[in-house]
Amino acid sequence: MNKEDLKSLLISQDFDVVCLGEDAKKHIDLKEIQATTRNVLSRYKLLGKDDYTGYTAIGLQYEDESNPLYDANGQLFFISPDGKVSQSRPIKLMTKINEVGSRFKPLIDYLSSSFRVSRGRLLKAAPGFRMSSHRDGHFCGTIHYPVFTNSQCRVEIDGRNYHLPADGRFYFINVDLPHSIANDSNEDRLHITFPVTPLSFDRWTENDISTFTPFLKQLNLSEEHYRDRLKC
Repeated sequence: MNKEDLKSLLISQDFDVVCLGEDAKKHIDLKEIQATTRNVLSRYKLLGKDDYTGYTAIGLQYEDESNPLYDANGQLFFISPDGKVSQSRPIKLMTKINEVGSRFKPLIDYLSSSFRVSRGRLLKAAPGFRMSSHRDGHFCGTIHYPVFTNSQCRVEIDGRNYHLPADGRFYFINVDLPHSIANDSNEDRLHITFPVTPLSFDRWTENDISTFTPFLKQLNLSEEHYRDRLKC
């Protein structure tokens, strides 16, 4: 699987976690990303995320000019285990790159050839952290670039456990399914993530609109949000 297959994979929904292959290693140096991450942690404060204790973040991208470092932190929407859709904030792509994101430009540039990269974040799960199971929404995925992790850190998707190693590769997670993360180690888990939804792709077909109807309806998105994406 490679990054060019993201749209078809998102449409299929037939996956839990997919590795996007070895190509990223040719363009991105994991050791440099790790060094950059250490530098960011020494210079910037990560703030609490989603009302959890032990889960903090800082944004790489933003939309709100008054809050460039933390605009990406809060949830936009999610689906609870009982199916209730909760939208916390207006939907924004957050494609502007802030001073932290500029340090991770190799990641953003690499992914940008395949989709509209937005709302990048550096996420830290402290030792002992456990997340409640939830769904992010219909036709939603998240790309993870593990920076620091270990075998006692895992992501659970629909009851199945996976470990995403820090091996210089990107991993694509199906967050339309019930999912959570846990850090059962004594070390921080640090991942850089980028959400992927239908709005991440600039070119749609009429069939795409039909397919993505559940996504559009859950957020009450009107035609203006996608009409310009249709192929002529």
